[in-house]
Amino acid sequence: MVNSTVHPHTGPAQTSARPLPRWSGWPGSPQSLRIAASTAAVGLVAMLVAGLALRGSRTEISADLLLNRLHSPVLDAISQAVSVAFQPASAVVIGVLLAAVVALWSGHLVAGLAAGATVACGWLVTGALKLIVARPRPEWTDAVHRVVAPETDASYPSGHVAFVTALATVLVLLTWRTTPRRWVLAGGVALVAVTALARVYAVVHYPSDVVAGAVCAVCGVILAFAAMELFVRRRSRTGGTATTL
Repeated sequence: MVNSTVHPHTGPAQTSARPLPRWSGWPGSPQSLRIAASTAAVGLVAMLVAGLALRGSRTEISADLLLNRLHSPVLDAISQAVSVAFQPASAVVIGVLLAAVVALWSGHLVAGLAAGATVACGWLVTGALKLIVARPRPEWTDAVHRVVAPETDASYPSGHVAFVTALATVLVLLTWRTTPRRWVLAGGVALVAVTALARVYAVVHYPSDVVAGAVCAVCGVILAFAAMELFVRRRSRTGGTATTL
């Protein structure tokens, strides 16, 4: 007698859903991301408290005027270029270009959208702090050498520095597992430093404004990365698929 093995019916063939890409390239473990996100949340609260404490202070104007007295055509050109290149309209264009490049590079539209959205989160978080703190700008008329036109929105934190820092942070994290990451990191740090000094040199921000802009941007980017990673994992568990180019 021949024994036959009956295989249970498993139902119609199923096609496995392609999971969403692990878009961010976070360099550490999920646990490290949770720790970083918690630290970032505390950092934002600390920047808010510091801003409220500094709101009425003008003691830092001496640092602005010290840099402003070093005026030269080269420094003027750098400061003016920074002012134009990273103003809100220009920042939006750069963010859209970044999203397009990441989408093409990764082959996933969602990766590009997530990269652009994360830069926006790191940048726009400063807008919320600006509204809450409402610190007046340094007195433009105090400048020995006037480089750019006066700016009337709130001073703390610096939006220009925040955008550049958010952009640099996202690029560093996206390239962390690649060979050029050291160059990206060095270039990002240099660009943030130049932007910060240019804004103080032009007497449109206090030193604490530019420091807060950089810190807030890093914190905002980390929180956005954590949110995106959580979204990706949940979509993957529920069978979500990535939109490919």
